[in-house]
Amino acid sequence: MSDATLPVAAATWQIAHAQGTLTWTLLTPEIVRVAFTPLDAPAHRTWSVLPGSDARRTTDYAVVPTQQGVQVRTTALTLTLDHQNGSFSVGDAAGTPLCDTVRLASGTERTWTMRLAEDAAFLGGGERTGSLNRRGRTLTFWVQDALPNYDAHTDAMYQAIPFLLHLTGGRVGGIFFDSSWRAQADIGQTVADTFSYQTTGPDLVAYICAGPTMTDALRQYASITGLMPPLPRWALGYQQSRWNYGSDAEVRAIAARFRAEEIPCDAIHLDIGYMDGYRSFTWDRDRFPDPSGLVADLRAQGFEVVTVIDPGLKVDPAYTVSAEARERGYLIRDADAQPFEGWVWPGRSVWPDFARDEVRAWWGTQHRGLVEAGVAGIWIDMNEPTQADMWAPPDVTIPHGTSLPLTAQHGPESAPITHAEFHNAYGLAMAQTTRAAL
Repeated sequence: MSDATLPVAAATWQIAHAQGTLTWTLLTPEIVRVAFTPLDAPAHRTWSVLPGSDARRTTDYAVVPTQQGVQVRTTALTLTLDHQNGSFSVGDAAGTPLCDTVRLASGTERTWTMRLAEDAAFLGGGERTGSLNRRGRTLTFWVQDALPNYDAHTDAMYQAIPFLLHLTGGRVGGIFFDSSWRAQADIGQTVADTFSYQTTGPDLVAYICAGPTMTDALRQYASITGLMPPLPRWALGYQQSRWNYGSDAEVRAIAARFRAEEIPCDAIHLDIGYMDGYRSFTWDRDRFPDPSGLVADLRAQGFEVVTVIDPGLKVDPAYTVSAEARERGYLIRDADAQPFEGWVWPGRSVWPDFARDEVRAWWGTQHRGLVEAGVAGIWIDMNEPTQADMWAPPDVTIPHGTSLPLTAQHGPESAPITHAEFHNAYGLAMAQTTRAAL
């Protein structure tokens, strides 16, 4: 351990020791970024942080030397760095702890541990069942097509958002762990007064938001990751969705019944049954012979139409989308750098690689036919991504929730990214791609 906490730039302090480097950067008077970079770690890569949000620096702070290190004070928080043992604490302006005695370590995983106050509660962490207060349980950050029969303790589900709201002493703060790798947070389950977070990624980067209210903490978090665009007005109303509508006649009958019963409804979703053999961006012309006419008729009655799109593309040389993706080299690759082939609704399938800008741009253009038919929204699904064996041969068994191999490759062949890193970001990238296209 070094014997000094070194200021390396404006509002940035650093400690180097045998396991790596710890860096604290004050982004605003309310937000501090903490980075633990092991000696052999590559440059940090993020799929969640807004470009440029880390470039902000505040000059509104004071540095006070202490016997153990330094204390950095702003109008909203107090950052106390202990250069003797490498721990640190973040509290409010009065010093009341938000993150108490944090220690970072590197072994088989990168680990963050800190003390928990007796009254501390935690909210957030993404989609999972159980109490809103996550205290006393372990949260897994790994998106998964969850089992159909949920119980009060279902953990890994369709959203893994490593942002937790920390409530203690009447104050609210936030911690955002910027990692797309598989991770877990043990919130006092193993040791009642200890919080631990472990990531399989090569480094550990976190943002601490000072709050002090729920609104403040969420605003600070959103300044790092961005705000959702406003929804269209119709999307605020009731939307009818089910598995599955067998024909346009059935959809028309459902719409007529809603109006006859005077049940408010603003949109009707079409699940994968509208497609030709579950091929995304196609219509089954026998059961849905006139998509534009159907959408126009529904809109005249006050219904918008939303169609589902899945990323799994049927392996079929006659299916233009799949064939073109293969020809252009736009598919996720296996460990041997060949297009990975698995199984999902269309049968044997391949998946587009949303880690690449050119693939995202190409995928966006595939929506043109749906938009020209009058479709108002896209429902994206199966983008954990998930495999399923309903059409696989008897010798292929795929347990529910199976994703792609962790060794599958994304990105350019010259600088591949493993699926272990990109898995949790795949659905986000698909959503961003779809939004940009529309």
